[in-house]
Amino acid sequence: MRNVCTTAALMRYDNPQECLKKSYQEDMGANLGALNEMAALADFVGLLPAYRAFVSTASAQRLKGLEWMTEEQLFFVAFCYQQCENVGDQRSSTAPFRCNVPLKHTPQFSDAFNCSTGSPMVSPERCTFWDEDWSRSAALIQTKSLSSHLGAPRPSHY
Repeated sequence: MRNVCTTAALMRYDNPQECLKKSYQEDMGANLGALNEMAALADFVGLLPAYRAFVSTASAQRLKGLEWMTEEQLFFVAFCYQQCENVGDQRSSTAPFRCNVPLKHTPQFSDAFNCSTGSPMVSPERCTFWDEDWSRSAALIQTKSLSSHLGAPRPSHY
C-alpha cells in the first residue's frame, strides 16, 4: 500500500487548522484554547462529509411548518443546532462561533442561503480541507490522529 502522508498532504492538514484558528481569532477577538481548537477542527472537517451523506439520502419531503426551507438549509440549521449548549457550560460562549465559522468556509452553505461574496457569512479567504480524493484525506486524518494519540514519532518523510 502506498503511503499517502506526503509533505503536501500534511500541509493540507496543517493549513486548515491554522486557517481556522485565524478565522476564529478574527471573529472572537480571542484565542479558542487547545481543547476548543481541536473541537473546531473536528466541526470543520466533519461538515462536508456529513453534508454529502445527507444530500445523497435526502428525500423531497418537507418538514411541517418549515416548508419554506430547503433540505440543504435544514441540514445547516441542524448543524448549528447541535452547537447549542447549556449556559453553565464553559464552552457556551464559543457555540455561536462553532456554528458560524465553519459555515463561512463552506460554499455549499453560501449556495443554500444565497450568500453573496462580501456577506458576513462568506469568508474572503476560505479554509479548505477536503479535495476530490476523499480516501487520501481520510487516511491522512487517521494517520495524524493515531500518531498524536500514541505519541509516535512521525516518519522522516513528513
